[in-house]
Amino acid sequence: MAEERYSGEPASGRSPEQVFERRWAMTVLDRAMGRLQREIDTSGDEISLEHLKQYLTSAESQVPYRETAETLGVSEGAVATAVHRLRKRYGQCLRAEIAETVVDPGHVDDELRHLLQGLRP
Repeated sequence: MAEERYSGEPASGRSPEQVFERRWAMTVLDRAMGRLQREIDTSGDEISLEHLKQYLTSAESQVPYRETAETLGVSEGAVATAVHRLRKRYGQCLRAEIAETVVDPGHVDDELRHLLQGLRP
């Protein structure tokens, strides 16, 4: 089963360990996003994560806040505020996911750095 999963990876010149580290990092990020989505679903926030997700992992999105605000029928400031809050909460969710994988809570920062290294091209 593992062979099938990794055979779908594009040839990149990466070692099997690097491929594994990248897939693990992506899994942790997906789990953090899922955690954030569940929180939003239960909170009843009026601004959808689907519209704002593009702003969470990149400092520069392809879509200006103005366009998203128009789509959602809110002000550009409301979108900026929501993105700021979501980025902060996403970071907390990511740290919580990592905390579940380490024995010592003091290792979360080191593990986060290691995870982010696994995402580098």
